[in-house]
Amino acid sequence: MRTLSTAALVAATLSLSFGPAGASTAPSAVAITRCDAKNINEAQTQVQDWERHPARGTQDQLKRLADLQDTIAAMGEERGILEAVCPDTMSRAAYNSEIASVSAWAYALESDIAIALGPPCPSAGNVVPNQLLATAWYHLAANAAENGKTVPTVAAVIPKIQTRAAAINFTLPAFADTSSYWVDQATDAARTAIKACNLPPVTPSPSPTPVDTPNP
Repeated sequence: MRTLSTAALVAATLSLSFGPAGASTAPSAVAITRCDAKNINEAQTQVQDWERHPARGTQDQLKRLADLQDTIAAMGEERGILEAVCPDTMSRAAYNSEIASVSAWAYALESDIAIALGPPCPSAGNVVPNQLLATAWYHLAANAAENGKTVPTVAAVIPKIQTRAAAINFTLPAFADTSSYWVDQATDAARTAIKACNLPPVTPSPSPTPVDTPNP
């Protein structure tokens, strides 16, 4: 497993820039009026395809991380949109459960990439995938608490998280014992471990200087 990887640091930064799962992002404006699972289903299909075709090589893995984070953010926004446009009398439990499952699945795939990239330093161990899996698990647990049962879409993702957690000896609590405080602990542990690595700061690559083209 590679160590002191800039890519791993980027993975950690991506994962830690998001708080505990489950919060929805209300849209500033809804351009269309709709109340369906079209966008959720498309995201689910995309995440499923990503699991079947893992990214290979550091650059592809970093791009996949960015794509997964975009999907997670889009699912949070989708929940806000559906809350805004669906009738108040309509149950959104099925939609919200699908959103939770897609988000958790995306976090699980991020943990795969974090493991492939390796820890930012040897002492960091599996703190980054631990934090990602904790967030994924909280998505599912929060949905179970909200909707009172585990729907099929969520049930299908549960073993994905459990298998990955078992592979790195990360203990997942029962849903009833899963809390934002537990996720915060995993996040704080990751931040502390990464800080202890004393890695050099990651600076973005400068944009290429535009080249003037002569007029014909």
